Amino acid sequence: MEAFKGLVKEIGMPDPEKRELFRGVFDGRYKLVRYFGLGNYNLPASVQQLLADNDVALYDLLLDPEEIDNLANPAHPKYDEKLLSAMNQKLKALITEEIGKDKALFTPPKEGPQK
Repeated sequence: MEAFKGLVKEIGMPDPEKRELFRGVFDGRYKLVRYFGLGNYNLPASVQQLLADNDVALYDLLLDPEEIDNLANPAHPKYDEKLLSAMNQKLKALITEEIGKDKALFTPPKEGPQK
């Protein structure tokens, strides 16, 4: 498994352990998706914390409707920390408004046949 994780990181693929659940927000132009693992739900307060604890995707759907260019990648030439921070705040506000205290409750399926 460690070799797989190393390969995933080396070729720039998302970490599958951080992609089990997600929360997202769309403001009419930009779409932010914050992925997280079952055991790592969080409400990041800063962009640094957001990027450290989650896989993040930010797309400009006006200029990139196919969602090819991930603007949340700090190596991207159009990376904008202020935009990422603003979208993260919108996502946190949406979670508070629509969910309240978001605990990312999830019950994995039981093993064996379901009755």
